[in-house]
Amino acid sequence: MLITNVLVAQWGENSTSVFTSKTKLVVGSTSLQGNYGANDGVLQIISPSSNYSFLTLKSGSKSLSIGSGPYGNAFYLPSNESFNFSYGADNVMNINPNGSIGIGGNPFGGIKTYIFQGETTAPSYGSAALFAFNSISHTSGEQSKIRGIWSLSLNNKSGVLNESIGIDVGAGNESSATGTVKNAYGINVDVQKGNGIVNNGYGVFIKRVQGTNTYGIYQQGDTTKNYFAGNVGIGTNTPDTKLAVNGNIHAKEVKVDLIGWPDYVFYDDYKLLSLSELEEYINENGHLPNVPNAKEVEQEGLELGEMSKIQQEKIEELTLYVIDQNKAIEKQRKEIEELKVLVKTLLEKK
Repeated sequence: MLITNVLVAQWGENSTSVFTSKTKLVVGSTSLQGNYGANDGVLQIISPSSNYSFLTLKSGSKSLSIGSGPYGNAFYLPSNESFNFSYGADNVMNINPNGSIGIGGNPFGGIKTYIFQGETTAPSYGSAALFAFNSISHTSGEQSKIRGIWSLSLNNKSGVLNESIGIDVGAGNESSATGTVKNAYGINVDVQKGNGIVNNGYGVFIKRVQGTNTYGIYQQGDTTKNYFAGNVGIGTNTPDTKLAVNGNIHAKEVKVDLIGWPDYVFYDDYKLLSLSELEEYINENGHLPNVPNAKEVEQEGLELGEMSKIQQEKIEELTLYVIDQNKAIEKQRKEIEELKVLVKTLLEKK
């Protein structure tokens, strides 16, 4: 009762713009605005002329004002200081005068949002410094896009930036850590369809890369391996083998693993066609035995490993033909030498 009298006395002639009750106090109006329970404690400050209303807390040189007005709602700090959120004695979040935000720690350098997760023991489901979950209850029609994270890093002036990085990712151990990380993923992608339909699922989709030198994917370090479990297409989005290339391949060397190299041509039980039999086959079929014809190659393509085996088989067969021809020629040479000797002897007897 004494407090009420003091408050009314201080407002003086404007006391008609004050409403008080057991649990509620309104300044700037003679009635409570809004819906509250009978036992709810309420303090309202209302601007009669629809200007700003402020609630200011002050201690020495420090002050904090909560304001509401025609241009929005805000917290005001008149001095160049941070606004802190604390849980007990722990400071959990800072909002700094330059607009930077720190959660679990204070931003440094040019960082606008800093989140520090200092777990001594990882929870069973794992931990995350930032979790973005964008779930849209869209049941009909077509909606353009939803994004979990949208990050842009662009130069808006005429100066020179050494690097512009949309998302900079690090994983594994800190430089001073001595622990073990069984699996460290720079980026872990999980595209889900649930019980619905995903027409086209892309683990990584690179829409556009512009510049003097452009790279869709650039890996630094020639000892790092790359692994793809499924089929890979270059120039084609319908790869039917582990690697499908719709275009030319430039390589210094190609290694093909093969089983069954045709050394069997040199075995004693190998049936080598005679040259007359080979000629007859070519006349009837238009190609060598065991070699695909032109139409088959045009329709089915050429298997490099299998064709290398076939060509080697033909080279070895050709080698046998050459050896046989050489034997025949050598035999003929000897017979000719013998005939020459015989002819010479006969001529000398005359």
